[in-house]
Amino acid sequence: MLNAIFFPAQFWDGRAATLEEQTKMPILNPIEMGQKSPEAVIAKLSAIPEYVEAFQQVFGHPVNWHDMGRAIAAFERTRISGEAPIDRFLRGNETALTQAQRRSWSLFNGKARCNSCHGFNPTMPLFSDNRFHNVGVAAHKADFAQLATRAGKPMEPGKH
Repeated sequence: MLNAIFFPAQFWDGRAATLEEQTKMPILNPIEMGQKSPEAVIAKLSAIPEYVEAFQQVFGHPVNWHDMGRAIAAFERTRISGEAPIDRFLRGNETALTQAQRRSWSLFNGKARCNSCHGFNPTMPLFSDNRFHNVGVAAHKADFAQLATRAGKPMEPGKH
C-alpha cells in the first residue's frame, strides 16, 4: 500500500481502478481477510462505538460499505515512502547504501535491465513505469506451489 496514491491502477494486475475499489477486495477475499459479505463487515464495524462515532463525525451518517472503502483509501493515501535507504542515496547520500546494495544498484541499472521497467525518475520516484508487462508468467493458469516444488528437483530425462 506504500505510495498507492501515485498508481493509476491497483493490484499487480490492475484489476481495481481506484483505491476505494481496491480497499474492499481483500476484506472479502477468502485467503486474505475472509469476511463473508459487506453486510457482515458493516455489522461488525457498527458494533464498535468508536467507529460509529467517527463515521458520524466524518460522513454525517452511520457506517456503510461505500464510506468504509473511502475511509480506508484516505488512510492509504497517507502511506508514502520517501526515506528508504535508496531514497537517501538517490538524493546524494553516498553512505545510505552498503557496498553490497551499491553493487545491486549497478546490476539493477546494468546487466539485469531492471530499470527498463522499474527505472527511477525524480518526478515520479516509484520505480515503475505504471504499465503492465508480459514477463512470461501466466499466473492465472499456473499452479505455483507445484512449480515451486518441481523447481527444486532435477528434470526427468525427456521432459522439458
